Amino acid sequence: MVANDPFHKGLDPSMKTFLGLAPLPNNFQSGDGLNYAGYSFVAPATDKQVDVAFKIDYRFNDKNSVYFRWISGHQNTLRDSVNGGLQTFPGLPAVVNTYRTPRNFAFNYRWAPKPTLANEFVVGMNRFGYKFENPAVASAQKTPFNPNLVTAPLNSYLGNNRFLTTIQLVDNVTWVKGPHIIKTGINFRYGREIDQRGSIGALNAIPQVTFGVAFPAASTTNTNPVNTAQYKTPSTGINTSNDQQTCMPRSTTCWDEWFATGWICGAARSGCVQAGGNA
Repeated sequence: MVANDPFHKGLDPSMKTFLGLAPLPNNFQSGDGLNYAGYSFVAPATDKQVDVAFKIDYRFNDKNSVYFRWISGHQNTLRDSVNGGLQTFPGLPAVVNTYRTPRNFAFNYRWAPKPTLANEFVVGMNRFGYKFENPAVASAQKTPFNPNLVTAPLNSYLGNNRFLTTIQLVDNVTWVKGPHIIKTGINFRYGREIDQRGSIGALNAIPQVTFGVAFPAASTTNTNPVNTAQYKTPSTGINTSNDQQTCMPRSTTCWDEWFATGWICGAARSGCVQAGGNA
C-alpha cells in the first residue's frame, strides 16, 4: 500500500517509529489472516507493600497520661492489571502504576482529677492517597497516537491522582454518679478531597491523534476515509479478485516490513493513510 501511494509521501516517521516498537507476531489465530496478527505473552505485575505502626504511652501520674499512635505505609502495584496497566509488549514500560500511601496518627490526653470524673481529648489525622501514573508519559507524548485496530505500544494519557484527608478532634467527659454513668462530648471532623484529573471519563486532557471510524460517535462516516481505488487496496474481504490480483502479494511483502521496520499494511481500516490533503 505504501508503494501504491499516489502522492509518494511514504510513511510518517513518527508513526513508523511508534509501530516499530511492536515485536513480530506469534499468534496467528487473531487478526484477519493477511494484514495483521496477534502477539501473546505473560506480562508480569508486582505488588510491594510496607506497613509501619507504633504507639508511645506515657503516664505522668495517676491523673494525667498521654499516648501517640502512628500508622503508615504504602502498597504499590507496578503494572496494575486491575486498571489495565500491564505492559503492552515485552521490554516496554507499564501502562499504569498504582501507588497507595495511607497515613494515620492520633494524639490522646487523658485527665482524671477524681476517681469519678475523667476527660479524654483526642486529635488525629487520616490521609489516603491514590496515584494512577503512566510511567512512560514523557516519551509517549512525542507519539500521542491511538490506533483503532492494533494495540498501541505506548499510551500518552496523564493519569489520575486522588488524596483524601480527614482531621478529627474529639473531647469526651465521663462522670460516674452512684449507679449512673453520664457521658458527653464534642466531635469535630474536617474532610478534604483533592482530585487531580488527567482524564475525564473516556477523554484525556492531553492532545492526542485518534485513528478510527465513526468519530464522533454520532457520525456515520469514517474519520480518515481511504480511496481504495486510488491506493489500489481492497474494499472488502481478502477473497476478492482485487485481493488476489493486486493486494495479496503486496500485502505479504508488507507483512514482513510492518513488523520488522515498523511499516504498516492494511491500515486502510485504521485510517493511517488518508485521501486528499487531510493530515
